[in-house]
Amino acid sequence: MKRQFLKFLSGVSCLLCMATCALWLRSLYGVDEAWLTYDRYLTNGRAASNAVYLTSERRFWLTILGGSFPPYNGQLVSGYHINAERSKGIPQIGYYCGPYAATPFSSVGRLATDDRGMSGWGPVRWRDYRRSDEGERFRSVTIGVSQWLVLTFLQVLTLPGFLSLCRSISNPTIPAAVVNVPLCEREP
Repeated sequence: MKRQFLKFLSGVSCLLCMATCALWLRSLYGVDEAWLTYDRYLTNGRAASNAVYLTSERRFWLTILGGSFPPYNGQLVSGYHINAERSKGIPQIGYYCGPYAATPFSSVGRLATDDRGMSGWGPVRWRDYRRSDEGERFRSVTIGVSQWLVLTFLQVLTLPGFLSLCRSISNPTIPAAVVNVPLCEREP
C-alpha cells in the first residue's frame, strides 16, 4: 500500500513539475492569473469583498484579500457596492493570460509585481497590508515563491516514488504460485 501511495504521489508530483515548467517558460513573455472573488452585501448593510488570486509571472504569487465598506449613505458609492450589485452575491471565477505591460500607462498587458518593498529573502517574498479609514476595513496577504524553488520541492516529492519504482523494476518478485507450478513433462 505504501509503495502504491509513493507511486501515486510521484505521478502527481511529476505532472505538477511539468505544469510548473510550462508556466515558468510562459512567465518569460507574459502573465497567467486565475482568481475567485466573492462580493456581497452583509446582513448589517455593509458591502464586503473577498478574493484569492494565483498569479504566474516572474514568481508564483498567492494573494488573499478581504474588505468591507459601510452601508450606502446616498452620496458615496464605493467599488465594494458596485461589485456587490454586479455579482448579486454569487462567487465569480476568472482567468487572464496576456503579455507584460510595457509601461504603467499601457492599455495592453499587466505590470509584473514589484517585490522590492516586500519582506522576505531570495526566492520567497511576502507582504501583509492593512488599511482602515472612513469605515473601510481592508487586508491583503501576498506570498511569492520563485519557480525554481517550487520545482525543487516537487522533485523532492517525486524522488521516493521514483526510487521505489526503480527498485521494483530491478528486483522483480515472482509470486509463490508461479514458482510452485510444475513444468510440463515431455511425452516420449
